Amino acid sequence: MPLTVDAFRRLALGLPEAVEQGHMGHPDFRVRGKIFATLGYPDGGWGMVKLTREQQQAFVDTAPKVFMAVKGGWGLKGATNVKLRAASARVLQPALQTAWRNVAPKSLAPAPLKTQTKTKASKRGGVSYDAVCQMALEYPGMEESTSYGTPSLKVFGKFMARLKEDGETLAIRVGFEERQKRMNDDPATFYITDHYANYPAVLIRLRTVTRKVMREILEIAWRSVAPKRAVADFDRAR
Repeated sequence: MPLTVDAFRRLALGLPEAVEQGHMGHPDFRVRGKIFATLGYPDGGWGMVKLTREQQQAFVDTAPKVFMAVKGGWGLKGATNVKLRAASARVLQPALQTAWRNVAPKSLAPAPLKTQTKTKASKRGGVSYDAVCQMALEYPGMEESTSYGTPSLKVFGKFMARLKEDGETLAIRVGFEERQKRMNDDPATFYITDHYANYPAVLIRLRTVTRKVMREILEIAWRSVAPKRAVADFDRAR
């Protein structure tokens, strides 16, 4: 079902200390006086979330029918329109939370979105994001974090993987050769978008990947990000 104005409002006001006020004739949503989202611009079928340019690009790449840069200078600064009739609560919630985090004091930061960690399995098998985390945390230096408002995995503080906004796709760092090999062998599971074409990473459909393959990719990714000394210590211990 298309997202309604009231649904947008409930999601925005569900964030810590979020309040609704008005700005230039449009409802806006603020935390500690700072606007993170609005409704009604350019008309009643749209909302807006205040992102960084990098965040904006990530959301537009993931859901181009839902998110698009606001025209003009504000769009160049990260202001991003949300087409309500094309959106859903699951797609919008991470964007609202990301916009909220951009302006809210760190002391108010909410917990990572648990609703994004469930993944439906296909007949081929499938792996949930929770299972991915359990496997990943077996490697030294791994930690659960957030990136662009969604759950992510880091190695000694460096980005390794994140759950995309659809809750069913994992973006993970691997080399270009490894990526091409996986895409050739299993195009139903491994793919990329234009956004990742020049970045050493691949997208994985969690509902079709097997646990065995997921373990293989996690170790490859971990080795590509972890410090050489950590990798050497790991190999000696193994």
